[in-house]
Formats: sequence, structure tokens, C-alpha cells
Amino acid sequence: MPTPTYGGQSSNVESIIALQPDLVITFNTDQDNIEQLEGLDIPVFTCSSADDKSIMAELLGMGTLVGKQERAQEIVDYVDGELDRMQVPSIENAKSVYYAWSKGRVMSTSGKGSLIDMAIRLSGAENACPLPMEAPNISAETMYKWNPDLIILWNSKLSDVYDLKELADLPAVKNKQVFVMSPSFPFDPHTVKFLLFAKQVRHWSFPSYSEEQLKKEMQGAFEVMYGKKGLL
Repeated sequence: MPTPTYGGQSSNVESIIALQPDLVITFNTDQDNIEQLEGLDIPVFTCSSADDKSIMAELLGMGTLVGKQERAQEIVDYVDGELDRMQVPSIENAKSVYYAWSKGRVMSTSGKGSLIDMAIRLSGAENACPLPMEAPNISAETMYKWNPDLIILWNSKLSDVYDLKELADLPAVKNKQVFVMSPSFPFDPHTVKFLLFAKQVRHWSFPSYSEEQLKKEMQGAFEVMYGKKGLL
């Protein structure tokens, strides 16, 4: 593409056809466009990143597409092993975590059954949002009702929360229990790095899981995922 674009749904079918691609890789959100392309005998590989299983399957699929099946399987096997190792029994009075969407969308969150919900539960904490919805928008009153122990941001700033007057009296805000996944790249929850997202939440939720241990495990994960040392 002569002009790369980074916004969702930024390419139309006509512009894609004009490129005469051998393969189109896209999210599975626009079924009409996918069906049009496939109807024109252009193969489409779709991604959803809906949960851990779909992320693993998509990585294996991409590995097959680029002739790196063994490398993809190596990463999947590593993540599977780490997931098994992270499993903990149900914790009484586990800390509740509210996740705010990126780019300062504090009142948008992820409900039960979502990828973020899975990552929070993997950490040993609980999702403060009880709604069985992918992306509910809530009010400040609802936030006070849920009263999360921690508020976690990804690709946002602490000020996005602390500057909201309507949340000034929320215990998590008053107690400075608002945290940012920073830098955002190592904690991208829509990739196999949801594992690192969960490890970071575990550190913030359970002081016994030390920062030193977290850094050591993150470095090990990056060496497996990227095949290089010293990325963190």
C-alpha cells in the first residue's frame, strides 16, 4: 500500500481489489467486506483476538502462512506452560480490578467473558465489572457502586483518571491505586502478551509477587517471544 493507514475499517473493498493481493489479513468485524473479497476468489485470513484460544490459533495460522510453524508452536507452547504455572485456586476477598479502555476512555471497560476479563482472572484478581458484555460504557455512579480496589490503564495517562472531578472521592483514586501499563507495548492484551498483562496485574494485586520476580519473568518471556535479549 502506498499510504499505510492505521484506523479501523480504513480500507474499502475497491482499494483492496486494486492492489491485486494474493491474501488479505483482516479483523473479522466486517463480514460483508470479507464475503465480497472471498466471492472474488481473494483468500482472507481473519483475526479476532477474542480470547486466549483465538490468539493462539491465529498465531499458529500466521506461522503457517509465513512458513514458521515451528517458531509459532514454540511460542504457543511457552505461553501454554506459563498459563498452567500461573493458575491459582480461588482467592477469598480477591482484589477487584477495573480496566479502563485506551486513550483516556475511563468510563469504557471490559465485562465478563472478554479477553481483559480472562487476563485479570489469570492474575488471581477479579474483574470489577460484573456485566456479561464485551465493552460496556458506565457512569461515575456505577464506578462508585462497583468500588474497585485498583484501576488499570493501558495506553492512557494517570491524569486521565486523576483529573476527573467526578471520581475524586473514589477510594481507589484517593488511595492512589491507579496504575498504567507502561510502556504499553510489552503489555498488549490483544496478543500473546496478555500473559505479561496478567503478570503485571498480579504484581499490583499481590505484593508477594515482587517487582524483581516480575521483571525476571518478563525478560524471559521476551527472549522466547522475540528471540532477543535486552528488549526490556
